[in-house]
Amino acid sequence: MFAPERDTPYLEGDKELVKSSEERPMEITPATVDVQVTGGETFATAAGPMRAVFASGHSPGHTSYYVPDAELLISADALNVVDDELVGPREDATPDLETAWESI
Repeated sequence: MFAPERDTPYLEGDKELVKSSEERPMEITPATVDVQVTGGETFATAAGPMRAVFASGHSPGHTSYYVPDAELLISADALNVVDDELVGPREDATPDLETAWESI
């Protein structure tokens, strides 16, 4: 599995999930991270090179992916669409909102 370096301890079960709380408990089955992504890595894809872009805030190691040849940014939960409009991070799902906005 590929995962952001800063998120690895949460995915492998070494740290409690940052979005877990008494009101909203979360659990995952720990998994082994084989490759840690730190941002800046480039991967070959059928659409052209894809670059990892560190975008912390939504999670400690949130990473987006940019495919310049396709003019495509895969932002995952860093950006959202509400009423057909691109908006920023969801406050209820982003533990570090200030950093998330700085990342955008």
